Amino acid sequence: MKLLRKIMGGISLTAAMFVFQACYGTDEDYYDYESRVTFRITSEDTGKPLPSIRIISREITSESGSIGADYTESQETTDTNGIATMWGTKDRPYRFAIVDDSSRYAAVDTVLFPIEVDTVNIALKLKS
Repeated sequence: MKLLRKIMGGISLTAAMFVFQACYGTDEDYYDYESRVTFRITSEDTGKPLPSIRIISREITSESGSIGADYTESQETTDTNGIATMWGTKDRPYRFAIVDDSSRYAAVDTVLFPIEVDTVNIALKLKS
């Protein structure tokens, strides 16, 4: 009898969970990101990877290509291999600023339309 009660309880719980998911669905992803851009930042002089380089991403929201008042900004820092990954929405332009906080290398700005998976290699120049 106990075994039958456990089986019926399990079936009831499973049925309740199934109905709940059918009615309410699964949680939507808060961030609706579809694309990943991986940056590889190296030194133009030596070709070695540059750690601790900050990459700032701003989604372009206006038709003119400028950043509107409601732009989305995110930041990442390169690891010891000079690699950082940013996420975005596919087919929307993003303005990326690559900044060396130590001011040894010149900053770089670029605009990209990310696809599903992109890899961008950037070689930074030493400031003269």
